[in-house]
Amino acid sequence: MLKITDQISKAGNIRNEDIYAYSENTLLILDGSSGLVPNAPDAQYFVTEYSRIFMEKIAKTKDLCWSVNYSLLELSKLYDREIAQDFVVLPSASLMAVQQKDGKLRFLSVGDCTAFIKTKDQLFTLYCNQVEGFDNAVKAQAMKVHKQTGEDICNIMQTPSIKQMLFNNRLKMNAPDGYEILAFNMTPRNESHIIEFDASEIEEVVVFTDGFDSMSHELAKIPCPPLSDVYEKLREQEKADSTFNKFPRFKLSDDATAVVFKVE
Repeated sequence: MLKITDQISKAGNIRNEDIYAYSENTLLILDGSSGLVPNAPDAQYFVTEYSRIFMEKIAKTKDLCWSVNYSLLELSKLYDREIAQDFVVLPSASLMAVQQKDGKLRFLSVGDCTAFIKTKDQLFTLYCNQVEGFDNAVKAQAMKVHKQTGEDICNIMQTPSIKQMLFNNRLKMNAPDGYEILAFNMTPRNESHIIEFDASEIEEVVVFTDGFDSMSHELAKIPCPPLSDVYEKLREQEKADSTFNKFPRFKLSDDATAVVFKVE
């Protein structure tokens, strides 16, 4: 049984495109990303509907990979009834799914959500840096322009050249030379994508979206400090750097979601 000991999900702007859901043996966290075309389908709808389908399916099948794949297929049918399948227009999401089954704690990750798995002796980190590499290239270019011109990075991020870089990166979604993400062109997941731990060895687990990345040093502590306190530190840090010059990023505040649990 997964015992949730702390949880938080806060919007960075008007709407929260993160979501999490859990049952006694399953946890799902999604970090939605909107399409790059104006008036494109909203990422909040994407993650909300995916979460609903996933939790219904895994409750019946107990199969983690099948639930991840089936939910994406069913969600694509909803979109097929509304718009054409243009992967640049459509939203996507990072996913971290956790399941307790047969004495194991099983993790399946797509995108850049993070899990800290704390045992009695070690701290394990589950994180894929594929997306980070593309994001860092954009941030490096913005920093270069900042040093050359003195313009604040918050303004540079809104320029056509930076927006074009972001658009080009989106074209690499699930491409051989790109990054893996939960989207309708994703290769189906299978057992080789799952990482397992002995459930009896787990002391505490923290799973979070990239909105909390700059506070990862806090979330890695054992035991994890109250998430509300970590969140307040996060927003204070962001407000103190409203120009983005100290911590280059794409917007002032991102959606931030984290869940802490123990295994019983």
